[in-house]
Amino acid sequence: MDEVGRSGGSELPSERMRRCIVDTASFGPRAIELAAACFGADRLLFGTDCPIFATDRALGALAEERLDERSRELILAGECTAAACAWPHERGMTMGWC
Repeated sequence: MDEVGRSGGSELPSERMRRCIVDTASFGPRAIELAAACFGADRLLFGTDCPIFATDRALGALAEERLDERSRELILAGECTAAACAWPHERGMTMGWC
């Protein structure tokens, strides 16, 4: 993908992906594992899709995935999640799980 996606000295697609933030709201633990493998656990934002889906569903998927404890910590309380929680609080808003 990198060699096909390179055009005139621009960044490789794999380098551009490191700027993405991906939420973990999904239908299962395997999707979280694949996102961590593709983007890195430090680029994942814990997401629930609440109130559409119950929060315990997202926590259950995170508990069932096969990542190491550090990756799980990064998803639950890493930079991306912290930044997402800080944004509404800075504006006087609240988020259910922050």
